[in-house]
Amino acid sequence: SSGIKQSTGTLDKRKHHIVVIDMRLAVYSIGEQIVRKIRSRPSLASVVTLAVCPAIPRWCEEPSVRPYLDMGFNRRFLENHDRGACLNEIVMMDTGEVSTGLKLSVANTLFQLLEESR
Repeated sequence: SSGIKQSTGTLDKRKHHIVVIDMRLAVYSIGEQIVRKIRSRPSLASVVTLAVCPAIPRWCEEPSVRPYLDMGFNRRFLENHDRGACLNEIVMMDTGEVSTGLKLSVANTLFQLLEESR
């Protein structure tokens, strides 16, 4: 619990835009608690959260992303040892969710200033 508070406190101070949480371990509750704590703070509303999940063997059907979305994650990334795939995922997040989140945050701030000036 203190580790979760410390990690969200660090996020508040450093203003990261992307948070990668390792969900490959058998203990999902810690990752879920961290994401729920991030989502509960208005100051961290624009943070993009990525769940890194264990790789799925080729002969198995890929599991649904729905449980991760329900936890509060924005994206799920299946474990991949290819550097290009990992880099591509980060670039996609930066140009997609992060950029959109920052634009929405700026627009929200402008609307708040406009409301206060009336």
